[in-house]
Amino acid sequence: MPLTPADVHNVAFKKPPIGKRGYDDEEVDAFLDLVEAELARLIEENADLRNQVADLESRAGGSAASSASSSTGQYAALHKSNAVDDSENYSSSSATGQYATLAQNARDEEPGADTQNGAPQAPSPQEPAQQEAPAAAAAQPAPAAPASSPVGDHEKASRILALATETADRHLSEAKSEADKHLSDAKTHAESLRTKAEEEHSKRIGDAKAEAEKHVTEARTSAAALLAESQSKAAATEKDAQTKAEQLAQAAEQKKADILRALEERKSSLERRIESLHSFETAYRTRIQGYLSSQLKEIEDLPALEPAGGIAGDGAGAHSAQDQGGSTKVSGFVGSSDAQKPASSDKSEDEKN
Repeated sequence: MPLTPADVHNVAFKKPPIGKRGYDDEEVDAFLDLVEAELARLIEENADLRNQVADLESRAGGSAASSASSSTGQYAALHKSNAVDDSENYSSSSATGQYATLAQNARDEEPGADTQNGAPQAPSPQEPAQQEAPAAAAAQPAPAAPASSPVGDHEKASRILALATETADRHLSEAKSEADKHLSDAKTHAESLRTKAEEEHSKRIGDAKAEAEKHVTEARTSAAALLAESQSKAAATEKDAQTKAEQLAQAAEQKKADILRALEERKSSLERRIESLHSFETAYRTRIQGYLSSQLKEIEDLPALEPAGGIAGDGAGAHSAQDQGGSTKVSGFVGSSDAQKPASSDKSEDEKN
C-alpha cells in the first residue's frame, strides 16, 4: 500500500505509560510535517512527469496524423486540380488543332501503337520528359487544323486521361512516401521523447527514494540517540530518587530513635518521680501517725482537774501543758515541713525534664 501525505498527516502515536518517558510531541510533529511536505512534492513531481509524457505522446500522434492528413489533402487537391484541368482542356479543345497536334505527337512517339494494341499505351514512369511534353503541348494553343474523325478524338481523350491518371498516381505515391516519412520521423521523435521522459522519471524516482532513505536513516539515528539519552536520564533520575529515598528513610529512623530515647528518658523520670512520691507518702503517713500518737499520749498524760483550791497549781500545770503542747506542735510542723522537701525537689526535677 503506497504511503500518502494524508497517511503521514493522520498518523497517531500511543502515549507512553505513566512513569515512563517518550518522544517529544513537538519534535515528532515537526518531523512528520517535513516528511509530509517532501512526499507531496515527490507525488506532484511524478504527476507532472506523467503529464509531460502524455503530452509528448499526444503531440507526436497529432503531428503524424496532421502530416498524413496534409499529404492526403495535398494529393486530393492535386488530383482534383488535374481532373479540373483535364476537363477544362477536354471541354475547351473544340479547336481541332490541339487534338491533332497531340495525336500527331503520339503517333510520332509510338508509331504503329494503334494498329498493334487498338488503344493508346500510357507512357512508362522512366520517361518523365515524354510524359510532360504532351501535357505542355495540350496547354498551349495550336494552330487550327482540319476537323478530325471521331476515332481520333476518342484516342486523344484516352491518351490525355491516361497521362492525367499517371501523374495523379505519381503524386499520390510521392505524397504517401512523404506522409510515411513524416509519420516515421514523428514516431521516432515521440519514442525518443518517451524514452528520455522515462529515464528522467526513473532518475527522479531514484533520487527521491535515495533522499527518502537518507531522511529515514537520519530519523532512525536521531531516534536512537534520543532513546539512549532518555534512557540515561531515566536511569540517573531513578538513581537520584533511590538515594533520596534512602536518605529520607535514614533520617526517619534517626528521628524515630531520638523520639524513642526521649520517651524512655521521660518514662524513667516519671518512674523516679512516682517512686519519690510513694516514699514521700509513706514518710508523711508515718510522721502524721507519730504526731497524732504523741498528741493522744500527751492528752492521756494530763492530770485530772482539781477543785478551786488547786486553781493556781492547775493553772500553772495547764500553762506548762500548753507550753509542752506548743513545743510539740512546733516540732510536728517542723517535721511536716521537712517531709515536704522531697516533694518540692521532685517537682523541680520534673520541671527541668
